Amino acid sequence: MSSYRSLPQMQRLLVVALILCGLAAIATNASTINILRGKPQQQQQPIGSTSGNQTRPGTFERILIVNFENQPLQLTLLHEYFNYVAYKVGSLLGQYYAITHPSQPNYLCQIAGDYFGHNSDSNVNVNATTLVDLLEAKGLTWKSYQEDYPKANSGTGSCYVDANYQKLYYRKHNPFMTFDNIRNNPNRCRNIVSAEQLDIDIASGKLPNVMYYTPNIDNDGHNTGLNYANDWFAKWLPSKLNNPNFMRGTLIFVTFDEDDYLFENHIYAVVIGDMVKTGIEDRNTYNHYSLLRTIEENFQLGTLGRNDATANSFTSCFKNQ
Repeated sequence: MSSYRSLPQMQRLLVVALILCGLAAIATNASTINILRGKPQQQQQPIGSTSGNQTRPGTFERILIVNFENQPLQLTLLHEYFNYVAYKVGSLLGQYYAITHPSQPNYLCQIAGDYFGHNSDSNVNVNATTLVDLLEAKGLTWKSYQEDYPKANSGTGSCYVDANYQKLYYRKHNPFMTFDNIRNNPNRCRNIVSAEQLDIDIASGKLPNVMYYTPNIDNDGHNTGLNYANDWFAKWLPSKLNNPNFMRGTLIFVTFDEDDYLFENHIYAVVIGDMVKTGIEDRNTYNHYSLLRTIEENFQLGTLGRNDATANSFTSCFKNQ
């Protein structure tokens, strides 16, 4: 969790006030604004409106999803590499929101369209369908790449079900483990692997349609903060961006699970890929259900009939919209 949460409420509010005052001061300096925001061209929809369109089928061949932890958009954009990716590499989804608090229910929403009333980070077991069911019904593939997931369980068909492993891998950040029909299914457990497998799959060219990548609890900023997460991201992402075979047809989606309870769950979300309008800030309103809906529409999967069915899918950020 963010260090802000450990502060008394009045101190937390003071921190926010100081940050906002600093941003206001920055806004008076045009040269600094160019560094902070990169002068993105905003799409033409009014703030908070929706385009009324759907993600066109076949916009991307595969998607790589990466989640960081517990920071609001406003603070994330103050960090150099997150800012650079948002405005120079991809397209910022400027009105993207998490669903609730704490972490785990937001992860569940991304793949199941609901958190089933589980507002905690404790181990929970849910009997429900997920994105996995929709993908497999269409003959499509998926993997959950988890940093510091036990190698003895990686890809073996035997899921590691404990709450954490060596206090770096955490089940609450691996939503696939929550669902009975994944956790208790050896064939599906083989698709939950240690994160090193991603580079192996990239090198072999054998990539699943949906790649769900979770950094460990240090690299995602949960225990370490934004400076640490920013530096890790700056080391991790370039090798993917510089691999044309990987990037061809791949949509990379980077977000945070939630904010730090202080900014109405307004979080950083960026899409990257050759199908994306680089430097365009998409101001349509989205949330974690929108991620799921975008995948459903792209692969023509249908819906799970939950919050995904009515969510806005990503549109204005794509070249074909």
